[in-house]
Amino acid sequence: MATEADKVNTGALATLVAVSAFSLVGITLAVTALARDQMSVETADKESRAGAQYEKVRSEQLEKLRSGVAIEQAMQKVVADLAQDPRSATPDPAPTAGASPGGVPATPAPPASAPTAPEGTTGALAPAPGPGEQGKKRAAAPPKGAAPAAPPGAGAPRTPPAH
Repeated sequence: MATEADKVNTGALATLVAVSAFSLVGITLAVTALARDQMSVETADKESRAGAQYEKVRSEQLEKLRSGVAIEQAMQKVVADLAQDPRSATPDPAPTAGASPGGVPATPAPPASAPTAPEGTTGALAPAPGPGEQGKKRAAAPPKGAAPAAPPGAGAPRTPPAH
């Protein structure tokens, strides 16, 4: 029995490949279009919710500003409160006479040769703080924006060991 040679129909094969390629491109474009449409719907939804939240917070803040006290009025109230009770400006209670905070004896009274206010003026000059008080203030509160203090010996240069 003799075998016959296979005859490939190239026209049908080319048509099948072309239809498959066009179907693949069409499906890909359709899925891309659907995804972009869905993303635009979700984006619009999120933006509308964010816009509503923004408007809500904005209206609350504007209402607080309208019902609040003006800055000038608040400053005048603070100045009036301080005029009535000057001690209210300090967080610590004022020390009693003869003692200072921390159990350290108070600085002695200024000598009689201390400067006084010139005649014709109201009030006297305040004595300058003693050296101990200045040191305490500087040690207690570093300047604003200053870096933390380095541990002792941290800034000393290192010397290489002798060989």
